[in-house]
Amino acid sequence: MTSLRLSWSDHMGSLALKVLRPTEGFEMPELGGETDIAQLFPPGAFGVFALSGNTLVGLARIFSDTVATAWLAELCVAPGWRDRGIEDRLLNQVNDRFHGTALYSSASVETVELFKAAGVRPKVKLIACHRPPGRPAAELDGIPNIVIHDDATRHQATDYDDVVDSAFGISDTGTDDMTYLRRFGEGISGFFAETMAGRLVGVVHIFSDDLTKSYIAEICVHPEFQRRGIGRALLGRTVARFSHTAIWAESFPETIPVLGICGIIPDPRFVGCSRAPLE
Repeated sequence: MTSLRLSWSDHMGSLALKVLRPTEGFEMPELGGETDIAQLFPPGAFGVFALSGNTLVGLARIFSDTVATAWLAELCVAPGWRDRGIEDRLLNQVNDRFHGTALYSSASVETVELFKAAGVRPKVKLIACHRPPGRPAAELDGIPNIVIHDDATRHQATDYDDVVDSAFGISDTGTDDMTYLRRFGEGISGFFAETMAGRLVGVVHIFSDDLTKSYIAEICVHPEFQRRGIGRALLGRTVARFSHTAIWAESFPETIPVLGICGIIPDPRFVGCSRAPLE
């Protein structure tokens, strides 16, 4: 076998397309030129590339805030190069690079065993959900006395922790302000629900290349404000903003209905997988 080298890079778009196009779950719009291709790896998107000489034979593409969460958007190897251990090496390097974050992926049914071997295991209560690109977004209804916006700087880490800790039953996440802002840094989006008094009561956290895929990394509403349509409103804003891309989520069963209202439904081709941070 020709020797392989793995390359860590943020930008390698034009070569990547040849490997990505045949991958199940990868939905590529018509591209207008090299500038569009570069959008495969904008800020917040990363790549690991397997090269044989100067030929790209495989890649992994990851969306991440590099602080708490990473999502493996694709793990793919070119036809003729599969079943040679390249997938394992790519996945191991992703694990190494993002060892300090939780790692999620919607693994195709055929690759679940590969993911399990790398410690990224299928979870019974983690359901892979998907909304195809190009479907029109539903009309958005306002919620009395609640404002939805996209400016993370209007809130502090303690506000964010209050919502997350209360929604998920976590005891003192302890996020500092710098880490909070990095979670919503360049290339990463969020929508925030606040009361008229400015209290943060809901948040959705989105990774996207703004071209092919978007991933809902987190959505939560403070228990005092649940069942008022806030989660649906946050998802509605997300779909309205990113409906030109495929939208993915790994969802708990209890959030499937609200995702479904927004057209993000379980996809039986894929299995929700995750692992905790490794440090």
